[in-house]
Amino acid sequence: MSQVSKALASSPSQLKERKAKLNNLLDSFKEKPWWRLETGLLAGAIACGILSGLLSHFNSNQQERYYQEAYATKAVLITTKQLAQGEVITRDHMQQTQMLRMNVTQNHLTADGIPMVLGKQVTVDLKKGDPLLLSAIQGAAEITSMAQKIPAGKRLFSLSIEDPSVQNGFIKPNDHVDILAYMDLPNRGRTVFTVLQDVTLVSIGSMTNSSNAQGTSASNVSFFVSQKEAEILSYALKVGTFSLSLRNPKDISKAQEGKGIAIKEFLDYGKVHDASGGSELQVTERGRRLKAKKGGK
Repeated sequence: MSQVSKALASSPSQLKERKAKLNNLLDSFKEKPWWRLETGLLAGAIACGILSGLLSHFNSNQQERYYQEAYATKAVLITTKQLAQGEVITRDHMQQTQMLRMNVTQNHLTADGIPMVLGKQVTVDLKKGDPLLLSAIQGAAEITSMAQKIPAGKRLFSLSIEDPSVQNGFIKPNDHVDILAYMDLPNRGRTVFTVLQDVTLVSIGSMTNSSNAQGTSASNVSFFVSQKEAEILSYALKVGTFSLSLRNPKDISKAQEGKGIAIKEFLDYGKVHDASGGSELQVTERGRRLKAKKGGK
Protein backbone atom coordinates (compact mmCIF):
# COMPACT_ATOMS: atom_id res chain seq x y z
CA MET A 1 0.00 0.00 0.00
CA SER A 2 1.34 3.42 -0.92
CA GLN A 3 1.99 6.23 1.57
CA VAL A 4 -0.97 8.25 0.27
CA SER A 5 -3.42 5.46 0.76
CA LYS A 6 -2.06 4.89 4.32
CA ALA A 7 -2.62 8.53 5.19
CA LEU A 8 -6.16 8.48 3.79
CA ALA A 9 -6.89 5.26 5.62
CA SER A 10 -5.76 6.72 8.99
CA SER A 11 -7.43 10.10 8.67
CA PRO A 12 -10.95 9.12 9.87
CA SER A 13 -9.57 7.56 13.04
CA GLN A 14 -7.36 10.48 13.81
CA LEU A 15 -10.21 12.86 13.29
CA LYS A 16 -12.35 10.78 15.58
CA GLU A 17 -9.65 10.79 18.24
CA ARG A 18 -9.19 14.50 17.98
CA LYS A 19 -12.93 15.02 18.21
CA ALA A 20 -13.06 12.91 21.33
CA LYS A 21 -10.29 14.96 22.95
CA LEU A 22 -12.13 18.16 22.07
CA ASN A 23 -15.36 16.86 23.64
CA ASN A 24 -13.51 15.84 26.77
CA LEU A 25 -12.02 19.31 27.05
CA LEU A 26 -15.44 20.92 26.65
CA ASP A 27 -16.90 18.59 29.25
CA SER A 28 -14.16 19.53 31.70
CA PHE A 29 -14.87 23.24 31.16
CA LYS A 30 -18.54 22.63 31.92
CA GLU A 31 -17.73 20.82 35.16
CA LYS A 32 -15.57 23.74 36.55
CA PRO A 33 -17.46 26.23 38.87
CA TRP A 34 -17.25 29.29 36.63
CA TRP A 35 -20.53 30.51 38.13
CA ARG A 36 -18.69 31.34 41.38
CA LEU A 37 -16.51 33.85 39.59
CA GLU A 38 -19.50 35.36 37.86
CA THR A 39 -21.37 35.62 41.21
CA GLY A 40 -18.35 37.22 42.87
CA LEU A 41 -18.06 39.77 40.11
CA LEU A 42 -21.75 40.54 40.40
CA ALA A 43 -21.57 40.85 44.20
CA GLY A 44 -18.57 43.14 43.90
CA ALA A 45 -20.40 45.35 41.45
CA ILE A 46 -23.39 45.58 43.81
CA ALA A 47 -21.13 46.40 46.78
CA CYS A 48 -19.42 49.13 44.81
CA GLY A 49 -22.79 50.58 43.91
CA ILE A 50 -23.93 50.59 47.55
CA LEU A 51 -20.65 52.16 48.70
CA SER A 52 -20.94 54.80 46.03
CA GLY A 53 -24.48 55.58 47.18
CA LEU A 54 -23.40 55.85 50.83
CA LEU A 55 -20.54 58.18 49.95
CA SER A 56 -22.84 60.30 47.87
CA HIS A 57 -25.38 60.46 50.75
CA PHE A 58 -22.63 61.36 53.25
CA ASN A 59 -21.31 64.11 51.01
CA SER A 60 -24.83 65.40 50.53
CA ASN A 61 -25.45 65.49 54.32
CA GLN A 62 -22.09 67.13 54.93
CA GLN A 63 -22.85 69.77 52.34
CA GLU A 64 -26.29 70.30 53.89
CA ARG A 65 -24.74 70.78 57.34
CA TYR A 66 -22.26 73.24 55.91
CA TYR A 67 -25.04 75.34 54.40
CA GLN A 68 -27.06 75.10 57.62
CA GLU A 69 -24.12 76.44 59.60
CA ALA A 70 -23.18 79.00 56.99
CA TYR A 71 -26.70 80.43 56.79
CA ALA A 72 -27.74 79.95 60.44
CA THR A 73 -29.22 83.10 61.99
CA LYS A 74 -29.31 84.66 65.44
CA ALA A 75 -31.66 87.26 66.90
CA VAL A 76 -30.05 90.65 67.56
CA LEU A 77 -31.46 94.07 68.40
CA ILE A 78 -31.70 96.98 65.99
CA THR A 79 -33.00 100.52 66.38
CA THR A 80 -36.61 101.33 65.60
CA LYS A 81 -35.92 105.03 65.06
CA GLN A 82 -33.09 107.46 64.58
CA LEU A 83 -31.15 108.10 67.81
CA ALA A 84 -28.96 111.13 68.34
CA GLN A 85 -25.76 111.00 70.35
CA GLY A 86 -26.53 111.32 74.05
CA GLU A 87 -30.13 110.12 73.73
CA VAL A 88 -31.28 107.68 76.42
CA ILE A 89 -32.30 104.20 75.26
CA THR A 90 -35.73 102.78 76.10
CA ARG A 91 -37.45 99.53 75.12
CA ASP A 92 -39.37 101.40 72.42
CA HIS A 93 -36.08 102.15 70.66
CA MET A 94 -35.19 98.53 69.94
CA GLN A 95 -36.59 95.46 68.22
CA GLN A 96 -35.32 92.00 67.29
CA THR A 97 -34.23 90.91 63.84
CA GLN A 98 -32.39 87.89 62.43
CA MET A 99 -28.77 88.18 61.34
CA LEU A 100 -26.37 85.58 59.95
CA ARG A 101 -24.75 83.95 62.98
CA MET A 102 -21.31 84.12 61.35
CA ASN A 103 -21.63 87.94 61.31
CA VAL A 104 -22.77 88.29 64.94
CA THR A 105 -20.06 89.26 67.42
CA GLN A 106 -19.99 89.75 71.18
CA ASN A 107 -20.43 93.45 70.48
CA HIS A 108 -23.98 92.94 69.17
CA LEU A 109 -26.75 93.50 71.69
CA THR A 110 -29.20 90.61 72.17
CA ALA A 111 -32.38 90.29 74.22
CA ASP A 112 -30.42 89.04 77.25
CA GLY A 113 -28.53 92.32 77.42
CA ILE A 114 -31.55 94.64 77.41
CA PRO A 115 -31.60 95.24 81.21
CA MET A 116 -28.02 96.51 81.28
CA VAL A 117 -28.53 99.14 78.55
CA LEU A 118 -31.90 100.58 79.49
CA GLY A 119 -31.55 104.18 80.61
CA LYS A 120 -28.05 104.51 79.15
CA GLN A 121 -26.99 107.00 76.49
CA VAL A 122 -25.82 106.21 72.97
CA THR A 123 -22.36 107.54 72.20
CA VAL A 124 -22.87 107.92 68.43
CA ASP A 125 -25.70 108.86 66.08
CA LEU A 126 -27.73 105.82 64.98
CA LYS A 127 -30.04 105.47 62.00
CA LYS A 128 -33.27 103.48 62.00
CA GLY A 129 -32.43 99.80 61.49
CA ASP A 130 -28.82 100.06 62.68
CA PRO A 131 -27.64 97.18 64.90
CA LEU A 132 -27.32 98.15 68.55
CA LEU A 133 -23.67 97.62 69.49
CA LEU A 134 -22.42 97.57 73.08
CA SER A 135 -19.55 99.83 72.07
CA ALA A 136 -22.08 102.47 71.01
CA ILE A 137 -23.82 102.50 74.40
CA GLN A 138 -22.25 104.31 77.32
CA GLY A 139 -20.69 101.88 79.81
CA ALA A 140 -22.29 98.75 78.30
CA ALA A 141 -19.07 97.25 76.91
CA GLU A 142 -17.33 97.53 80.29
CA ILE A 143 -20.23 95.81 82.05
CA THR A 144 -20.18 92.93 79.56
CA SER A 145 -16.44 92.41 79.80
CA MET A 146 -16.63 92.54 83.60
CA ALA A 147 -19.33 89.86 83.66
CA GLN A 148 -17.06 87.53 81.72
CA LYS A 149 -14.30 88.05 84.29
CA ILE A 150 -16.36 86.91 87.29
CA PRO A 151 -14.93 83.59 88.56
CA ALA A 152 -17.23 80.58 88.73
CA GLY A 153 -19.17 80.51 92.00
CA LYS A 154 -18.48 84.20 92.71
CA ARG A 155 -20.59 87.34 92.42
CA LEU A 156 -19.59 90.92 91.75
CA PHE A 157 -20.69 93.09 94.67
CA SER A 158 -20.63 96.89 94.81
CA LEU A 159 -20.42 98.63 98.15
CA SER A 160 -20.96 102.26 99.06
CA ILE A 161 -18.36 103.34 101.60
CA GLU A 162 -17.36 106.40 103.58
CA ASP A 163 -13.59 106.42 103.44
CA PRO A 164 -11.33 109.44 102.71
CA SER A 165 -8.47 107.11 101.75
CA VAL A 166 -10.35 106.21 98.56
CA GLN A 167 -11.08 109.82 97.64
CA ASN A 168 -7.44 110.74 98.28
CA GLY A 169 -6.25 108.05 95.88
CA PHE A 170 -4.51 105.88 98.49
CA ILE A 171 -6.66 102.86 97.60
CA LYS A 172 -6.89 101.75 93.98
CA PRO A 173 -8.19 98.79 91.95
CA ASN A 174 -6.25 95.55 92.55
CA ASP A 175 -5.40 96.62 96.11
CA HIS A 176 -6.04 94.18 98.96
CA VAL A 177 -8.24 95.47 101.76
CA ASP A 178 -10.21 94.43 104.81
CA ILE A 179 -13.81 95.62 104.94
CA LEU A 180 -15.02 97.05 108.25
CA ALA A 181 -18.70 97.44 109.06
CA TYR A 182 -20.30 99.91 111.49
CA MET A 183 -23.66 98.66 112.76
CA ASP A 184 -26.04 98.89 115.72
CA LEU A 185 -26.21 95.34 117.06
CA PRO A 186 -28.74 93.99 119.59
CA ASN A 187 -27.44 94.01 123.19
CA ARG A 188 -24.21 95.69 122.08
CA GLY A 189 -25.16 98.94 120.46
CA ARG A 190 -22.84 100.61 117.98
CA THR A 191 -20.25 98.03 116.95
CA VAL A 192 -17.31 98.04 114.57
CA PHE A 193 -16.08 94.71 113.21
CA THR A 194 -14.21 93.24 110.25
CA VAL A 195 -16.78 91.63 107.99
CA LEU A 196 -14.37 90.44 105.22
CA GLN A 197 -10.59 90.04 105.09
CA ASP A 198 -8.14 90.17 102.19
CA VAL A 199 -10.56 91.32 99.52
CA THR A 200 -9.15 92.31 96.11
CA LEU A 201 -10.83 95.42 94.74
CA VAL A 202 -11.97 95.11 91.13
CA SER A 203 -13.08 98.69 90.65
CA ILE A 204 -13.44 101.98 92.48
CA GLY A 205 -16.07 104.26 91.01
CA SER A 206 -15.36 104.40 87.27
CA MET A 207 -11.83 103.06 87.78
CA THR A 208 -11.24 99.39 87.02
CA ASN A 209 -8.20 97.16 87.33
CA SER A 210 -7.37 98.07 83.72
CA SER A 211 -7.73 101.83 84.27
CA ASN A 212 -4.82 104.23 84.52
CA ALA A 213 -6.72 106.86 86.46
CA GLN A 214 -4.90 108.31 89.47
CA GLY A 215 -7.82 109.12 91.70
CA THR A 216 -11.58 109.31 92.05
CA SER A 217 -14.15 111.04 94.16
CA ALA A 218 -16.49 108.05 93.95
CA SER A 219 -17.40 106.12 97.08
CA ASN A 220 -18.42 102.87 95.39
CA VAL A 221 -16.06 99.89 95.37
CA SER A 222 -16.61 96.50 93.71
CA PHE A 223 -15.13 93.08 94.43
CA PHE A 224 -15.89 89.38 94.09
CA VAL A 225 -17.66 87.51 96.90
CA SER A 226 -19.47 84.23 97.46
CA GLN A 227 -23.26 84.13 97.34
CA LYS A 228 -23.47 83.91 101.15
CA GLU A 229 -21.12 86.87 101.59
CA ALA A 230 -23.22 88.84 99.12
CA GLU A 231 -26.32 88.20 101.24
CA ILE A 232 -24.57 89.32 104.44
CA LEU A 233 -23.21 92.47 102.82
CA SER A 234 -26.58 93.30 101.25
CA TYR A 235 -28.22 93.18 104.66
CA ALA A 236 -25.42 95.10 106.35
CA LEU A 237 -25.58 97.75 103.64
CA LYS A 238 -29.17 98.56 104.64
CA VAL A 239 -28.43 99.08 108.32
CA GLY A 240 -24.79 100.12 108.53
CA THR A 241 -21.84 101.86 106.92
CA PHE A 242 -18.45 100.62 105.77
CA SER A 243 -14.81 101.60 105.52
CA LEU A 244 -11.69 99.96 104.11
CA SER A 245 -8.40 99.02 105.69
CA LEU A 246 -5.57 98.79 103.16
CA ARG A 247 -3.17 95.86 103.56
CA ASN A 248 0.10 94.74 102.00
CA PRO A 249 -0.66 92.59 98.91
CA LYS A 250 1.97 90.08 100.07
CA ASP A 251 0.23 89.68 103.41
CA ILE A 252 -2.19 86.79 102.95
CA SER A 253 -2.67 86.09 106.64
CA LYS A 254 -6.11 86.35 108.20
CA ALA A 255 -6.67 87.38 111.79
CA GLN A 256 -8.75 85.23 114.08
CA GLU A 257 -12.40 86.15 113.90
CA GLY A 258 -13.38 88.40 116.81
CA LYS A 259 -16.46 90.04 118.21
CA GLY A 260 -15.43 93.48 117.06
CA ILE A 261 -15.33 96.62 119.12
CA ALA A 262 -18.38 97.99 120.92
CA ILE A 263 -18.53 100.60 123.69
CA LYS A 264 -17.45 98.13 126.39
CA GLU A 265 -14.41 96.89 124.45
CA PHE A 266 -13.57 100.45 123.52
CA LEU A 267 -13.58 101.62 127.11
CA ASP A 268 -11.64 98.54 128.19
CA TYR A 269 -8.72 99.60 126.01
CA GLY A 270 -5.96 100.74 128.33
CA LYS A 271 -5.45 104.28 127.09
CA VAL A 272 -9.16 104.98 126.80
CA HIS A 273 -9.73 103.48 130.23
CA ASP A 274 -7.06 105.66 131.77
CA ALA A 275 -8.28 108.75 129.96
CA SER A 276 -11.88 108.15 131.08
CA GLY A 277 -10.91 107.39 134.69
CA GLY A 278 -12.92 104.17 134.60
CA SER A 279 -11.40 102.49 137.66
CA GLU A 280 -14.14 99.86 137.87
CA LEU A 281 -13.77 98.74 134.24
CA GLN A 282 -11.91 95.65 133.13
CA VAL A 283 -8.76 96.58 131.19
CA THR A 284 -7.37 94.51 128.32
CA GLU A 285 -4.03 94.97 126.65
CA ARG A 286 -3.10 93.02 123.51
CA GLY A 287 -5.68 90.38 124.37
CA ARG A 288 -4.43 89.95 127.98
CA ARG A 289 -6.81 90.97 130.73
CA LEU A 290 -5.19 93.25 133.34
CA LYS A 291 -6.26 94.22 136.77
CA ALA A 292 -7.87 97.64 136.70
CA LYS A 293 -5.99 100.37 138.53
CA LYS A 294 -8.01 102.74 140.55
CA GLY A 295 -7.77 106.30 139.58
CA GLY A 296 -6.49 105.28 136.16
CA LYS A 297 -2.95 104.69 137.51
